Amino acid sequence: MEVARWAEDVGFASLWMSDHVYLDLSKYGGTRDRYSSFEYTATLGALSQATNKVDLGVLVACSVLRPPAVLARSAETIASGSGRRFWLGLGAGWYPPDFEAAGVPFGSASQRLARLKTTTELVSRFIRSQYPVTTIVGGKGGPKLLEIAALYADGWNVSWAISPRSLSAKVALLRELRDRAGRSRTHDHGLEVPYVSVGLTCLVAKNEKLLRTRFFEMMEEFKLRSPESPETLYEEAKTSGLICTTAQLTDRIDLYHRAGASEIVCGFGPVPFSFWKLGVAEEFIEAAGLGRS
Repeated sequence: MEVARWAEDVGFASLWMSDHVYLDLSKYGGTRDRYSSFEYTATLGALSQATNKVDLGVLVACSVLRPPAVLARSAETIASGSGRRFWLGLGAGWYPPDFEAAGVPFGSASQRLARLKTTTELVSRFIRSQYPVTTIVGGKGGPKLLEIAALYADGWNVSWAISPRSLSAKVALLRELRDRAGRSRTHDHGLEVPYVSVGLTCLVAKNEKLLRTRFFEMMEEFKLRSPESPETLYEEAKTSGLICTTAQLTDRIDLYHRAGASEIVCGFGPVPFSFWKLGVAEEFIEAAGLGRS
């Protein structure tokens, strides 16, 4: 609750949650120790009452955990109760323990994409136009996933590492697929589509030496290890996120916007939805020119 209120106070436009039954950090270089996650609909419903104006969203709801009608109605419920836009991110799922907990086979990537396609198409039919619900498909942006986003959703999300150059190529394909299908560029609630949401790791410092030191301090505090050399890891992280000096930040953000990003979802830690240090996050806020609302 405190982080949510802080984010709204300093000027962020939206708050986001992931959707997992369990999670571990082995994918990011951490341990395989599992921890339980909060359920996103209940948590975002609570956050809608603890905040006043920020949008609310999920990145991304796993299409295997809830039927399409439930996904649509829960999104409408939060949008109606909060009076704000709800961003319904939909994904194919990537973490086998979530599927085990749900009692369904993990399946191949093509099987999970087929289920995501069906879910996204049905959700788009169930969503009623009077509610400000926006659907986005989340994933790395392969052609098949972008086709699902173009045909059945309002937009696409990619998180947490992508370069502006790679983003630009994928956005161009997304727009081409949407235009080819004859889909409108205007959402029912005045949103320009396709909407492109980009989640990025955010870390700044006044100079390059301090930035490098902070990066590895952050990795160490979360007990993350990588098979790559430290320098390779650091350079790749700078290429695929908002990890830069404070003087470089505005230009770096502009690169992503020119590549097609409609918005940037900020992560202030080394793994998705983590939060490292308040002071470092506030330094980013100041450098980005957000200021307090």
